[in-house]
Amino acid sequence: MAGDQDLPSRSGTVAAMSSTEDIESIASATDLLPGLLVPAPDAAFDDAAVRADGNVVTQAYAGAGSRGFVVVEAPGERLPPPLDMDVAGVEVRGRHGRFSAARGELEWVEGDRVHRVTSETLTRAELLAIAEGMVPA
Repeated sequence: MAGDQDLPSRSGTVAAMSSTEDIESIASATDLLPGLLVPAPDAAFDDAAVRADGNVVTQAYAGAGSRGFVVVEAPGERLPPPLDMDVAGVEVRGRHGRFSAARGELEWVEGDRVHRVTSETLTRAELLAIAEGMVPA
C-alpha cells in the first residue's frame, strides 16, 4: 500500500502502518497515556515512528544499518506469563523485570503500566541502558 512503513521490531518489522492517519506523534500519544515514557535522545537513532492502538503506544526507533528498537507501553499492573522458557530476572529502573535473549525483549512494570523494549540487534546491556534513560514525555 502506498505510504506503508516497515518499522524495526523483534520480528524484523512492526506490521506496516496502513496510512498516515495511523501515525501519531509523541505529543498526541501522551494524550492517550499521560506520563508516557520515551527514551532519552540519541543521535544514533532517528526520531520515533509512533502508533497508538487504543491505550497501547508503540514507538519504533531506527538506527544505522539494521540497528533499531521498539518501545511498547500499555496499562497493566503485572507482566503476562513469559512466551519462552529462557528468561532472566533483571532490575530495570529500580524494579523487578525480565529479559528474554531469544526474543530480544526487556519487560517491566512501572506504576500502572507494562513497558517492553525489544530489538533483534541491540544487546541486553543496550536495552537496559535505553530503559534506564527513559523519561516522561
